[in-house]
Amino acid sequence: MVLMAVLYINLPGWSYVSIYKLVITGLLLRFRKQLANGNAVVACLFGFVCYMVSEYVMPAPRGAYTLAQWSFAVLLMLSTARLKPLDLLLVVTALCMMTAFPFHFPYFYELGEFLLVVQTLQYIRMCSENISVDGSAIVASVPSLPKLE
Repeated sequence: MVLMAVLYINLPGWSYVSIYKLVITGLLLRFRKQLANGNAVVACLFGFVCYMVSEYVMPAPRGAYTLAQWSFAVLLMLSTARLKPLDLLLVVTALCMMTAFPFHFPYFYELGEFLLVVQTLQYIRMCSENISVDGSAIVASVPSLPKLE
């Protein structure tokens, strides 16, 4: 994110679209098997991550409204399956960093948002593998879309 702020000055407009295409192509290739399962939660969270990545690449300044947007992903992750204690701690830490709680440091907001992106992608991977904290299947707690054949 900080790197993108430096690149905004030097890059022509079409390069932002190219950067976004590269990032989204990489994410699609990495998570193609998880997306093919037809899991509604995975599809929603993956779409949300793609949207948030587009916010990073956009050459316009971003406002502080993204914390409200992140509430969708965080509530979806918390409502569908149990997170591992470490993952839950990282999500709470990221939210605290984004709100400057208990104190403010430079780049805490960006670091917290990056941590949420990583945790959301980790959650997508965990949901797709149907693994919970104790190793049992969490298929019953994660809704799926019907497969179209």
